[in-house]
Amino acid sequence: EKGKCKVAVYMRSRRRMIAMKQAFRAEGIQAHFQTKVLRRRDWLDKWRNTYRIMPLGPKLTLVPLEKRKEYHPNHRLPVYLDPGSAFGTGLHETTRLCLLLMQKLAGKFETFLDLGTGTGILAVAAHRLGARKIVAIDHDPSAVATARRNLLANGCTTARVLNRDLARFRTRERFDLVTANLTAKLLLRERKKIMNLIQPDR
Repeated sequence: EKGKCKVAVYMRSRRRMIAMKQAFRAEGIQAHFQTKVLRRRDWLDKWRNTYRIMPLGPKLTLVPLEKRKEYHPNHRLPVYLDPGSAFGTGLHETTRLCLLLMQKLAGKFETFLDLGTGTGILAVAAHRLGARKIVAIDHDPSAVATARRNLLANGCTTARVLNRDLARFRTRERFDLVTANLTAKLLLRERKKIMNLIQPDR
């Protein structure tokens, strides 16, 4: 009908849906909501349908693990990845910016720390770009398991992937390069700690 439209919105919790309803009411927008609970498989199929082999910058290529046999080696290095339900498919802008910066710094860092590793995509990229020592942390145990699997799929057996919350993370180690693909609020809150994890001469 004129003036009406249908919009499909996928949300991870009922709480977010309630918040959206309240926001609509506050703006005076009349909206009718229908909900459908999607099974885990439904969610996975949604992104797998569009997940494909694609460049991640001048030196790297994203290769979904299930498409490994379709990959033809070229001048870029492959990053084999099965994201599962963890963050870090390589498609988000913040992930791609981190990857581009890492490629510009290729050959200039030997030790690498990834804060909030998610799928482990940045840790895998560091391995492909020549880092000899890699440490990654995430507060989500399932993300830690996913990152470990992805690192092993890329032939990296020496990386340490730890189930740690950034606020409680403690180490005396310092790293040539640190990535922290996190929320702005968390970055601002923990900025001093993050900066102190970098080698002082870097």
